[in-house]
Amino acid sequence: MATINYLYRSTKEKAPLIIRLLFRHNETDFVFGAKTKIEVSKNYWNKEHQKKRAKDTDLINKQAEINEKTATLEAHVLNNFNNTKLEYINKEWLQTQINEYYEPPQQATALPVEVVKYIEYFIEDKRNDISINSIKKYNVHSLCINKSIE
Repeated sequence: MATINYLYRSTKEKAPLIIRLLFRHNETDFVFGAKTKIEVSKNYWNKEHQKKRAKDTDLINKQAEINEKTATLEAHVLNNFNNTKLEYINKEWLQTQINEYYEPPQQATALPVEVVKYIEYFIEDKRNDISINSIKKYNVHSLCINKSIE
């Protein structure tokens, strides 16, 4: 079972929080940390974030916003932690998970398998790289293939 906590580890007045991943495996404790993009002030983190009965609505909203950001990042990291073999988990793995959280990898679009649709896809994909005459030629070939299939 892994746990996550957040730390403010900077001498600057405003800085990103550090996420710390802690877990135990074979009687050995592992601790890895990495920077997040959740930026808070030192005063807020040390004095105001943990207030239980805040009366200021701005403070309550700020607490809710930071708690939501930390909770969703924590859920992302722990979900991937549970789906990864322990020998692959290290500081670089943690930083990769944070980077993927903020900038999810783009899903590759499936290439069309039909020739005519692939030609249309190719023309659209390479529109800025090929000449107008090439586009016309590809369209003519596409029409010829389409007629021969029918």
